[in-house]
Amino acid sequence: MVAMKLRLSLLQEVVGHVKRQHAVLISANSMSNLFHTRLVSLAASNTKPSEATCKSQKLMLELGLIAPSSPGCFHYLPSTVRSLTKLNQLIDKAMVAVNAQKIEVPILSSGELWKTSGRWMDMGAELFRLKDRHEADYCLGATHEEAVTKLVASQGVGSYKSLPLRLYQITKKFRDERKARYGLLRGKEFYMKGISTV
Repeated sequence: MVAMKLRLSLLQEVVGHVKRQHAVLISANSMSNLFHTRLVSLAASNTKPSEATCKSQKLMLELGLIAPSSPGCFHYLPSTVRSLTKLNQLIDKAMVAVNAQKIEVPILSSGELWKTSGRWMDMGAELFRLKDRHEADYCLGATHEEAVTKLVASQGVGSYKSLPLRLYQITKKFRDERKARYGLLRGKEFYMKGISTV
């Protein structure tokens, strides 16, 4: 519950930032240069009022910050992408201050890795599972603890002088939510930051 409130608070800050960007863009007469940044009513969007379940989602749709793709999935439009880039830069700066190092992890994870951790079955229907042409199991990352653990275990940590080792990533995650709701907060596809410390 606390995490959801923090996410909502952060999303409200991003929406406020984007509103300010819209005001600047309108005053600079450069709105015509941006793709789909016009203000739209919820009725004019492709989203049914019953699907827009929270204030932040309604605001983002009405401001043209996101556009629905399918239930639980959204297109991030130019103002949102710029805001996310700035947010990532702020996060990177804060992580550097605590000696954390940024890594990129694959979105596609080995099913064997998840089976080893026991979460292949524990995640239930929320885990997007698939097979490759060789019938090997894979999943779309719902979280990346397994991937980071395997990475650190395979590479080692070197000397004790290199500890603590802090690795973080900001990656798209995927969860097959039973009922996708709350816009970007409980969608099937979302960005999440994770940090692992050794």
